[in-house]
Amino acid sequence: MTIQSLPLLHVIEPIPASDSALAALNLMLDLAINHLPVVDAHGHYLGMLTLTDLLHEILPAGLRLGHGIGQPDVSFLGDAASLLSTHLGQLSARTAGDVADPHVVPLETDCPLVEAARRLAEARNPLPVVDADRHIVGVLSVRLLLTHLLGRGVQNDAR
Repeated sequence: MTIQSLPLLHVIEPIPASDSALAALNLMLDLAINHLPVVDAHGHYLGMLTLTDLLHEILPAGLRLGHGIGQPDVSFLGDAASLLSTHLGQLSARTAGDVADPHVVPLETDCPLVEAARRLAEARNPLPVVDADRHIVGVLSVRLLLTHLLGRGVQNDAR
């Protein structure tokens, strides 16, 4: 069985890489979604953008995770709302393609279900699903996969 048989989470139109990161953030907040596929001008998948990626962009560089600073004492910053607001405004100068993670390897529609489950278990976020032309057809989440498997198991037990 492949993931083609799964009812994939419907993806609202992926965002073009050339759109601003601020536009991507607004779209994600408006649609109440946490992940957004990013595509090139031809609609081919380039990467995934998450609210966490965008949050990292508005944090001052010295506070971003991954810079080797454990849990710094930032009490000297006060509430720093104006600093965060300034960085948030700067998202309009960055593109969705600049901020998207190109290392999120998509699942292909002919991916076996067990391989998709393995990849999801290793991923930190839902995974995009692409067709043979690398166009987005959906996003597969752990919740969706488990819901499908549970429903399938219940059907099999009823026989």
